[in-house]
Amino acid sequence: MKRSLILTIAGLLASVTIALAQQPSIPVTVINGKQYYQYQVQAKETIYGLSKRFGITQEELIGMNPFLAAGMQTGQILTIPVVPGVTPAPAAQAPTATVPAAQSPQAASPAAVEGEEEDGDEYMAVGTRTYQVTRRKEKLRDISSWENVSIEEIKRLNPGVPNVLKRGSQLVLPAREEEVANPQSDTTQPAVQAQETGYLLQPDIQQPDEQPVFLPDDPYPQPGKVSKDHVKTALLLPLMLGDSTSQPTERYIEFYEGVLLAVDTLKTLGFSTDMAVYDIGASLYRLQQTLRAHDLSDADYVIAAANADQMPFLSEWARVNQVKLILPFSSRIQETAGNPYIYQVNPPQQLTYGRLLSEDVSFFSDKNIVFVRSYQEDLDDRFTLFQGLKRHLVAHGIPVQEMVESEDMTAFADSLNAHLSRVRDNLVIPAPTSMSGSNRLISSIASACNARPAGQVCILGYPEWIALSKNNLPLLYSLNAVIYGNFYADYSRDDVRRFQLLYSLTFGKDILNTYPRYSMMGYDITLQAADLFCGQQYGVRPLQHFLDFVQPDPAGGWYNRSVYIIRHTSDRRIEAFLLK
Repeated sequence: MKRSLILTIAGLLASVTIALAQQPSIPVTVINGKQYYQYQVQAKETIYGLSKRFGITQEELIGMNPFLAAGMQTGQILTIPVVPGVTPAPAAQAPTATVPAAQSPQAASPAAVEGEEEDGDEYMAVGTRTYQVTRRKEKLRDISSWENVSIEEIKRLNPGVPNVLKRGSQLVLPAREEEVANPQSDTTQPAVQAQETGYLLQPDIQQPDEQPVFLPDDPYPQPGKVSKDHVKTALLLPLMLGDSTSQPTERYIEFYEGVLLAVDTLKTLGFSTDMAVYDIGASLYRLQQTLRAHDLSDADYVIAAANADQMPFLSEWARVNQVKLILPFSSRIQETAGNPYIYQVNPPQQLTYGRLLSEDVSFFSDKNIVFVRSYQEDLDDRFTLFQGLKRHLVAHGIPVQEMVESEDMTAFADSLNAHLSRVRDNLVIPAPTSMSGSNRLISSIASACNARPAGQVCILGYPEWIALSKNNLPLLYSLNAVIYGNFYADYSRDDVRRFQLLYSLTFGKDILNTYPRYSMMGYDITLQAADLFCGQQYGVRPLQHFLDFVQPDPAGGWYNRSVYIIRHTSDRRIEAFLLK
């Protein structure tokens, strides 16, 4: 076929699949004015090899084909951007398919099987079609609704597909009934009317108008352990030590110092650690240079703090090198959902909510429950938990009351007292809000409740309440506050006090007054990693973070599901325990 003929065909329809003259066996499709190869994976090909062959990065290849998160398989159809000036070698001829297309989404089209690819034919399995993601982020459940295809079927046809897809990604979906009857009929994607939403981490959780979806509380398989008393590991932290434009990041330095104290503790227990520390700054280039200059592929695990720009590269590096990657800080790491080598210490809110809502409702029984809504509630994404808890209680036959906080707080005390009981214990559950809003609301609730002659009051609060202003901390005791959180340090414990003293003597400074304490975080993670990955049982009690990793999706990563329940009592005691 001559080049002039190709240009003529390309001008007819922007979305028609064509074949370039210089690449007769690699079909090309035009999407939104850009050209993309429709390439069928051949035996023994790798993600790395294809990225080099087509002149793109591995991250770009996986971003366009999210099902590659579960690994590449022979016969899969990949969407690959056409890079000007890059001429990939023609694809080898695909072997004849032996599995019916309806059972094998990776099967080649009839033309590919016979070796007679025709212009305009979809390079897809018979009985399937391509769905193009046109929005910045689309959820599987939305696509399932729009396309009338079950999520289970989408995941069967696209192994390892994440719950949220980037713009430009493609999915393999079953052909519509009319398309199966008439394969030449036009398939158009319906216009998307739903409001664009942010990314979602697994496991999924309901929106306010849906029924609660709880994460199963059944035991999960734990990571494989190799019994050893020596590990090689590395720290990748944005210390900013050599950056003249930025100050050294104190919290990461303190985290590193906590790691050093843990290494010393392990040494006294007969466990040795070969640890390297690298300052990866805040840029993707700095991270890439670090990993290319230093071979960490033989590390038992790597502990890292990477930002959103660095995370895709770091995630793919861990997958390619099969290195366990511990991420202690952010709770919003999109890559965890599709990478089984990632261990996320700070869990997504959805996981914490699922743990809380799956608990026994006995704590709420026989109480007069008052939900206090806020005029600022829509500004806090934790409002999902607030509404989910209310529905959860109603579903279990537990009656609830509701009042709304107004901007004018003068009548708040009278309004709250009108909802409180004098014969039963009261449980007040305020909507989540900012720290300043929480300080104000707690003060108002305490003032209203202190004037009551009878009926104990308990308030259910949120993790950041632990760091409330000193003036309001006594109010948590008076209100018998119950707070949930993913970490907790009891400063009355002897081992916590000893750690504070040891840190001060070793580094000549006090621990930063942050929430959480980063030195304790580094200490706890380093100690428990020895138990988790090396089969050791040293029995060292965590100071602040307890690790209990679960893997909701076999193709995805691991999340720490530990949740503390922290009770304040009127006699100024704190009782904290982990949900089991």
